[in-house]
Amino acid sequence: MGRNNCYGQHIQWIQWLLLLQRQAAFVRLSTLLKSLKEVPLTIVSIRAVHPMFRGTDPFPVQPLTSTYTSTAVPSSSSSSSSSSSSSSTTDISSDWSSATRVIPVILQFESSSRWPDDVSAISRIKSAFYLQISRAIHALNPRASKPTRVYCSVSLDSVDIVMDGYVFRLSIYYDRELVIRTMMEKENHPYQLDQR
Repeated sequence: MGRNNCYGQHIQWIQWLLLLQRQAAFVRLSTLLKSLKEVPLTIVSIRAVHPMFRGTDPFPVQPLTSTYTSTAVPSSSSSSSSSSSSSSTTDISSDWSSATRVIPVILQFESSSRWPDDVSAISRIKSAFYLQISRAIHALNPRASKPTRVYCSVSLDSVDIVMDGYVFRLSIYYDRELVIRTMMEKENHPYQLDQR
């Protein structure tokens, strides 16, 4: 009985430590994103929407193993140029989602009159933001020591960032987009959602 109780306490301690690790990774991610000067608009909100941050996920996301991280993601010094390093990182990072579950994160930028009123144009603007975030993070890596490097993979509708072994998938929320889509549906205007 005593042995089972000790084992249960041990499991609880491990779960608690992993929770602290996940929260620390998200805080570090938020700090990094808010420090990016290359992004034209200020980030006003960064929200992790995974249930494990609310303590309601029975099987929380586990971090990537150190072996996978070190072998799957090469350092920028292993490449002859920054462009080849960036491309090799992107190719390998396509396997991140198969190696572990990603943690969805919602970004919201400050209001701006430069946002378009067309659904397709909004999608393209978002893609440009994802690319800008990815480039800004890649630019930081050569100045960082290997343990603190951050790796990311950009796509048309999101950007994946590996932070402390956890894969965060960033998506942009633009409140006006929801209004535009709702209005177009009510007016029965034929419009085509992003099918890329």
